[in-house]
Amino acid sequence: MVASVPAALPAPFGFTVVVNENAVTVLADPTGTGTGWQPLLTERERRAAR
Repeated sequence: MVASVPAALPAPFGFTVVVNENAVTVLADPTGTGTGWQPLLTERERRAAR
C-alpha cells in the first residue's frame, strides 16, 4: 500500500488508479457519469522511493 484516504462514494461511482514511473494517482467519479472525476490521492514521494 502506498497510502490511504477516507472517501464517501455513493453508488454508482467510478474509480480508477493511474500509475507512472513517478506517481500514483487515485481518481473517483461520485456522479457515476464519467464526467465528474476528482483526485482522491496523489502520492509521489513513496512511489519514487520504491
